[in-house]
Amino acid sequence: MARKAMVDHAFLCEANCSLILFDEAHHAVRGHPFVQIVASLGPSADVRIVGLTASFLHGKLCDPQRKRALLELNLRSRLWVPKEEEMQGYSLDQHFERVPYEESDIDAAWAVERTEQILAAALEGAPDEARSALEGNAKKAGDVLVLLGQLGWSYFVAQALCPMARAKMEAKARNIDNTKTKEQLQEAMQHLSDLQQRLLSACSGGASAAEEGVEGECDEEANAPAPRYSGKVEALLSLLKYLSEEADDSEQPLRCMIFCERVATTYPLSYLINDFLGKQVSLPVSGVSAMTESVRNANLEAFNVGRVGMLVATSSLEEGIDIQKCNVVIRFDIFHNVKSHVQGAGTRS
Repeated sequence: MARKAMVDHAFLCEANCSLILFDEAHHAVRGHPFVQIVASLGPSADVRIVGLTASFLHGKLCDPQRKRALLELNLRSRLWVPKEEEMQGYSLDQHFERVPYEESDIDAAWAVERTEQILAAALEGAPDEARSALEGNAKKAGDVLVLLGQLGWSYFVAQALCPMARAKMEAKARNIDNTKTKEQLQEAMQHLSDLQQRLLSACSGGASAAEEGVEGECDEEANAPAPRYSGKVEALLSLLKYLSEEADDSEQPLRCMIFCERVATTYPLSYLINDFLGKQVSLPVSGVSAMTESVRNANLEAFNVGRVGMLVATSSLEEGIDIQKCNVVIRFDIFHNVKSHVQGAGTRS
């Protein structure tokens, strides 16, 4: 919006500005709108620029001095960090632990093939837009099986595919002006409830049973080349059980953020946690391209007011969202850059 005002349409000029404040300033690289806004200012512009960030590094930890110099150049600023003694009383008391687990040898190809078979039957007669959105996520079934195990794959097929498809179609509808295409998308979304029931029937109660806190399993589980839980999931569930019991003993509620690299992991991993602990204690959260904004906001609100104590989230929650009362952060997947580590750890208060 600011770029449109100052660069694209230029109805807001530098003469009207005395201060420009950029949040998450590490994004000011290459052709980012932050860079375009600063570049639009004249060389003698009397405008102060302030950028805020938890980490000036964006991307992998390589050549940090060059990246720092480039960021300062792009924002016409100088990096400043408060002295350690000035931060006393504000720094968080944190410690970090690694939890070992046994790797599971799982064949991802089975999950992709079986998911495509299930979708072929469920999507018979479905609108093209719905078919495209669901089939586009079928390839992710292999990653889900490897990361989570058989039960996680069952939840993914039965409960995650349709919500992810709805979010994808809603995002597409918001960004197009063609009336006919919008109508086709609306029609396709109306078919999702029926498609959801077909997928639930194909997976015999797995995901729907978990919402009621009882055990459910896919009708293919006995023949699948995967254990019920992957080694990583077993380690996570054991840790969460310990943390939950510890929180009960201390009478301090567990407020936990679990970060995943893949959007497709968030839905089924949340279901696995609820199934294992026997009640709904977690909800998934991802970006609006894979989760509708209304569901995302409702899940965040449920966590903030204490209706659930855990969120299973993608990196979309690392930046720009204030998560209050969080006392544990778990990285289910390894983080690949300093920014993710600093931003993710910063959610813990």
